[in-house]
Amino acid sequence: MKIIIRIVLQIAFFLILSPVQAATDQALRDEVCLNGTWNLELEGIAKPVQVSVPGSFAGQNQLWGKEHWDVWDYPEDWAKRPATYVRSIEVPKNLGNRRVLIHLGGVRHVGKVSVNGKEVGSWWDSYVPFEFDITDGVKPGANELRVHVSNARTCGLFEDYNERRRGIYRDVFLKFVPEVRVTPDLFVKTSVQRGEIACDIPVRNDTSKEQTVGLRFRVVEKDGKMVKSWSSPEKLSIAPGAEKTQSSVEPWKDPHLWSIDDPHLYFLETEVVGTNGEVLDRHRQRFGFREITWKGPHFYLNGSEIFLRGNGDHPQGDLQGGKEYSEAWIRQLKSQGVELMRLHDLPRHKEIYNAADEMGFLLISEACHHFRLPPDDMAKAHMEHLVKWLRNHPSVMMWSVANELHWRNFPEPVFLIDLCHRLDPTRPAFNSDFCEWSRHGDVLAKHYDATAVWSDWQKFGPNKPMVWDEIGNVWQQDRPLKTGPAGYEISSQDVATGIWRDGWEQMRNDILLFADGKEMALYGR
Repeated sequence: MKIIIRIVLQIAFFLILSPVQAATDQALRDEVCLNGTWNLELEGIAKPVQVSVPGSFAGQNQLWGKEHWDVWDYPEDWAKRPATYVRSIEVPKNLGNRRVLIHLGGVRHVGKVSVNGKEVGSWWDSYVPFEFDITDGVKPGANELRVHVSNARTCGLFEDYNERRRGIYRDVFLKFVPEVRVTPDLFVKTSVQRGEIACDIPVRNDTSKEQTVGLRFRVVEKDGKMVKSWSSPEKLSIAPGAEKTQSSVEPWKDPHLWSIDDPHLYFLETEVVGTNGEVLDRHRQRFGFREITWKGPHFYLNGSEIFLRGNGDHPQGDLQGGKEYSEAWIRQLKSQGVELMRLHDLPRHKEIYNAADEMGFLLISEACHHFRLPPDDMAKAHMEHLVKWLRNHPSVMMWSVANELHWRNFPEPVFLIDLCHRLDPTRPAFNSDFCEWSRHGDVLAKHYDATAVWSDWQKFGPNKPMVWDEIGNVWQQDRPLKTGPAGYEISSQDVATGIWRDGWEQMRNDILLFADGKEMALYGR
């Protein structure tokens, strides 16, 4: 009877804590998902309403002056109102040597976070995750969390596709982390040519004293089986409230490589070890062992030349945010011989990057700089946020810093290409535009006018790979999928092409060009 009573009490205790308080006092790291129903206080509306998180309380019901269908159908008069999301969060009584963080995967467009009436931070980049340390604002037990969303229709970046959407549209987590810990900017770099794994490990010290720590590493399979381990020989001394980065390089001659046909994934477990051998933090990062290289007009994956067919994708809104949707989308593309996709105009939900990692699919990640650039400091901050967020995904093949800036007389943003090289020397970076405005990157972009692709390539960058996109053409299905001239092009069935008056005529001309084949044969001599 005592055993039965104890089990019942344990179940009841779990139900009381779940899902708001699933954290334990003993774990080094823990997190609680705050997705679900939140209260929403709208300016000018007396009574709070309940909405879903993630979601948008204002949808995109118009696009480019035309009616547009959106998955969110909240009242239209909410669209111009500032609003505040409100919910209660639970904090354990004994935090130990841990800090409390609030993590928001995405807020459109400008968000401000408060806990128990105290503002803890604000954020403007609506396309990348952010988190704040709320330890000093919380107390044991129940706490009020508020996320204010302004009525701004832009954060200063390109917002044509999202100017009417607002809300907490990605996952929210309450995190419990050690005071001395690895931060999210950890970077795993793998090289097939050199046979090594290199790691840049940033460690933060939120204690009141200087900390001297060591780092231990383990690479494990998905099932937990250890593949290799090593330790960094140097110690790291970190002042109170400071962060330092330690680099470690380890030979690895026989890894299971990540590829399009065999997307094998590992996990890097990093332990931060104190002076007495105690484990202060344990961090886990998924990665794939693979290497992208380029030489002349050739791309290589793991040392083997690759010939890719791709898709130029325009954003379709929050409908694309689900795991099942992302997997079905990639599965359909791969069934048609497509192995690469340019994520046109703006970063996407995390699910598409995760699905591409797991399914063996390559992505071009593009910054939210469409037709125009914000001030330089904002452009650089957005680019840095994006690269640091996504650079551990093996599916991300290259960085596009902007799209077609020349329409509004912006020059090619070489400073953003240089920034990508500093933050991530393992991938090519370029400006996605007409060839004339895409000269300074590692890759030459080509938009529109299929008849000039070969002459433009020869004129503006014959010794670079070409990304051939936004042409609206349908490639011949009887051409080999991994050989031939398509090795340098990304042939796009762009959803935007048919919007423009000349879209269908452009597609017809492109199809005729490929069907005839004479001009391609001429340039292939």
